[in-house]
Amino acid sequence: MALEWSPIFSVGVPELDRDHMALMAMINEIENKIGSGYHLGAMIEKYCGEMARHAAREVAVLERYGYAGHGEMATAHATLVTQFENFRAAAASGEVARTAKAWLEYQSLWISVLTSVSMDYRRYFVANRIVPVVDP
Repeated sequence: MALEWSPIFSVGVPELDRDHMALMAMINEIENKIGSGYHLGAMIEKYCGEMARHAAREVAVLERYGYAGHGEMATAHATLVTQFENFRAAAASGEVARTAKAWLEYQSLWISVLTSVSMDYRRYFVANRIVPVVDP
């Protein structure tokens, strides 16, 4: 299931939106390679690095603006990492069906975090006029 960026995913913070767009593009790139016989190792490592940088940046931004739910976002990131590790193990096994299932579970969780926890802080930013946010 390819993901497509839409303004509805915007959290209202340009640097975080850029991160989310880049991660979404990488998610699509990985998905396109699953089952193709392509060795995913390098792509997985690149994604892990980008996700770690994004997680640190996102929590720092939330703390900087006094968002009390920054701990919830840190927990959501930890859950994403755990689910991604499940995918990594599946990919290492070489079992296409297991890999595809683990990938769909990760994608679903990623979208869930983006459309729930991230939207919570978006509402906070809008309500407190912290950043200029244009509603989609």
